[in-house]
Amino acid sequence: MDETITATVGGSAGAEGATGQNNQQGQQGGEGAAQETKTYTAEELKAETDRRVTEAVKTANMKAAADFEKRLAEEHAKWEKQSKMTAAEREEAAKKEAAERFEEERRKFNAERLEYECTKLLAADGLPVDFAKQLTGSDADATKANVAVFKDAFSKAVEAAVTERMKGKTPPGASSPSSPSAADPFLAGFGS
Repeated sequence: MDETITATVGGSAGAEGATGQNNQQGQQGGEGAAQETKTYTAEELKAETDRRVTEAVKTANMKAAADFEKRLAEEHAKWEKQSKMTAAEREEAAKKEAAERFEEERRKFNAERLEYECTKLLAADGLPVDFAKQLTGSDADATKANVAVFKDAFSKAVEAAVTERMKGKTPPGASSPSSPSAADPFLAGFGS
């Protein structure tokens, strides 16, 4: 039984994921890229899929190996530097590294806390909380000032948008409030 599968191939893409008979599949390479339709047998499709998966795995492995080598070189340099230190110098370096990690964690915590406070301020004023990250300042006072400025600007923008939408023509048949409705038969019945 010879199964055939049709796939559209363009640019550097191919027939990934085609599993049924006569499935149309493919990806376009770039704008205006020429496409060709090729019919694959089940074996050819399996071979092409295997080739692409193998290529992707090879690329991922090379990237992981490069990252590993870089990290290994950094750790080796750190180890060599520490091996040349005295015990007191190593202890001092460890304290310094721990203090740096602590300060970094403290900065992250304070930034998250300020963003949370900014979110609370925005929610209390009925403003969209999506802007909290952009409005978070370097401290609580700066954050409050940013929210106040944003509140004024946002209110003005909403007011301008509402005013713009309210502009327009009076619907036909509607009377203006300044002129009496003499043409209105209901009001004319009262002798107005």
